[in-house]
Amino acid sequence: MSIPLGILDDSQVQKMDAWLRSVLWDNKLPGDSGAHAVPFEVHRLKGRIVMPSGRVKVVQGVRELFEIFSPPDTSGAGDVPTTSKMVLIGRHLGEFDFRGSLVAAVGDGNTGTLVDRWPLSLPIVG
Repeated sequence: MSIPLGILDDSQVQKMDAWLRSVLWDNKLPGDSGAHAVPFEVHRLKGRIVMPSGRVKVVQGVRELFEIFSPPDTSGAGDVPTTSKMVLIGRHLGEFDFRGSLVAAVGDGNTGTLVDRWPLSLPIVG
């Protein structure tokens, strides 16, 4: 499942960290009140966070372990990303509103309302 986001500031990155702790450590999707037949499983996640300064942070995780870090300087290495993005890989992800939950938790950056602008990507089930 791919969740596009806009440019995020430091406070939004802190909110994303809290959201990831809830999802990965507590197996709770913030804001979800629906009854689901089966729980979700997040096996891997990858993300790119673009900051207002142009700095980029990387998010990566396996099961309940994740980190948000600044990669080595890649200036002059080609295309510079202009939007943030989070990719979740797991089971039963499509049965939950991960996009809505993340946008409610951190905001959508400078892109407008994502729920109306981006199609849902199907989860990869292995």
